Amino acid sequence: MTEITTTDQSGLEKIKNYIRDFKVLGQNSKSFWVLQGINILDCIAYYAMVTTVTLFLTGQISDGGVGLSDIASGDVMFWWGIIISASLFMTGFITDTIGIKRSIVIGSTIQWVTRGGIAFCALSPELPNREIIIITFFLLSAPGMAMMQTSFQVGNKLFSTNKSRAASFNAWYLLMNLGFVIGALLADQIRVDMMLPISYIFAASAIACVTSVVISLMAINQKTDTLTNLSDEQATQSDELPKSVFKRFTNLIVQPAFQRLLALMAVLTGVRAVFLYGFLLMPLYWKRVMEIPNGGPVEQGFLQMINPLFIFVGLTLFIPIANKFNMFKMLIAGAIVSSLSVLVLALPWEWFGGNMVDGYFNMAIVMMLLLSLGEITWSPKLYEYTAAIAPKGQEGAYMGMSILPYFVAKVVVTKLSGVMLVTWVAEDVSVRIADGTLPFWESPEAMWLVLGVWALSGPVIAWFFRGWFTKGTTAAQQQADSAQPATA
Repeated sequence: MTEITTTDQSGLEKIKNYIRDFKVLGQNSKSFWVLQGINILDCIAYYAMVTTVTLFLTGQISDGGVGLSDIASGDVMFWWGIIISASLFMTGFITDTIGIKRSIVIGSTIQWVTRGGIAFCALSPELPNREIIIITFFLLSAPGMAMMQTSFQVGNKLFSTNKSRAASFNAWYLLMNLGFVIGALLADQIRVDMMLPISYIFAASAIACVTSVVISLMAINQKTDTLTNLSDEQATQSDELPKSVFKRFTNLIVQPAFQRLLALMAVLTGVRAVFLYGFLLMPLYWKRVMEIPNGGPVEQGFLQMINPLFIFVGLTLFIPIANKFNMFKMLIAGAIVSSLSVLVLALPWEWFGGNMVDGYFNMAIVMMLLLSLGEITWSPKLYEYTAAIAPKGQEGAYMGMSILPYFVAKVVVTKLSGVMLVTWVAEDVSVRIADGTLPFWESPEAMWLVLGVWALSGPVIAWFFRGWFTKGTTAAQQQADSAQPATA
């Protein structure tokens, strides 16, 4: 009894200490908190839009959709991902050069103009060339999204102190997921409860972006609120931007630390892609295995909310324990758990419910919970890994690359998403499942099996080469110091 009580008290004390650690956020400047408010708004707008965009692109024109086929929709998402990935190569350098405030204003302005344009065109079914205009606006929104991501990560560093930095990134991550929760609920509110076209979600997203521009212009002051000194490179004037960007990039690609970062991102592409399935595959997958047999919409927003809600609540309980362990080991362990979550969807739906709708719905809940457990473990560690190897003055460029796996994976998965849906999740798939005439290798379960094996291969490879990947990080140095004596 005594041992159990002591263990419980120790665990509670760790959680209390973790919560107390957030007190150091009081050292941060005002602009840090302004940045987090913009972060929440941006995440609400993004998540509500991205979890319904494939339904919008493939929806009937009479219902406010664009009327694309699965493959055409996948092609649009592919080019969207290509533009975001290409933009990420530049936005880190640009943010380092022009500053946080300008980056947020530019990124948010791009998004409110394009999303507002999409909403207007979608609500105008008689508009000439409506489909082309909507797709063009959607593609043009990509650079703004990339710029916002690097702005948040660089801002977290600049507006915090050395002592508060870890808590600042944890707070940013928590608030990001809070925004995702609200965004998922907003999508359900508009699509299911109010029975409005998805174009209204784009309109709401545009309003959030306009608000972000106003807040940024009024409340962010990088000159007075920066708590981390900028390097000389970061202070370069904007008229030197082309030369600066080229010089920084050429210097970056020859750095061994940067090469290790790119290699790690490459092998983890499959597991990072798991988070893409939530908006590339699952909306239409859920529609065809649940909504069609159900005869009406199901609350997809609820399913999409599980992951960010679990992250928001679970991080507070999990991080005090997770910080006891090696950074890279936690990254790999969490990536494996996230990979295994995909394999849950390859199991028979009968194991999860008495009918098709309940079975697939409960299966989705289990998958999302397992995915969330893995994300709590590995996703923050990826940011920590990036920060550990980034040289001073190049944090923006390195952090921009740290989120690149998400967008590189998007390029691969989005190009194939339409083909995968046509092959494994055709519009009549629920009828064939109910009739028992669907062979396994033509079923949705086969798709998830293939994707799950691909995801799992990444962390396994990373583990075998862990010595090289951790070379130069603080964790690796500590392990080396304790494992062997120093040599001349």
